[in-house]
Amino acid sequence: MKQFVKLLISWLLYPLTMKFSVLIFFAVSNQHPERTELAVTYALLFSIFIIFIFERWLPYNKSWVPKINDWKTDGIYLLFVQTILPKLLTFIAAILAIRLFSFIPSVSIWPKHWSILNQAILVTFISDFFRYWLHRWNHTIPFL
Repeated sequence: MKQFVKLLISWLLYPLTMKFSVLIFFAVSNQHPERTELAVTYALLFSIFIIFIFERWLPYNKSWVPKINDWKTDGIYLLFVQTILPKLLTFIAAILAIRLFSFIPSVSIWPKHWSILNQAILVTFISDFFRYWLHRWNHTIPFL
């Protein structure tokens, strides 16, 4: 019976964590519609907390449980590479785009005439493209 409960938890943990994270996001968004980042942060912190607890209590593979130094390294990585670096790169890209296209007043590179769905798909592709390269550079550039 104990093995069945562990198996059930292992199968339900991820979808339930994601579901509650989305619920937290929308609950905070409804309370503070102007603070999307706050809603994202609370949802992420909840997910991180649940994953941390269950990785310690019920690891999929005991040899995969990170050591304390791994947590420090992963925390620093999360803070700088996943949080600060994308914001810095977005800021730099925005400044470069403004400077590059400001001298051509009639040029608009964003397809505003597309439907919102197609624009959202384009944003997703562009974002994933840059996240892919950032992730790849993390594995090839020692500093990252």
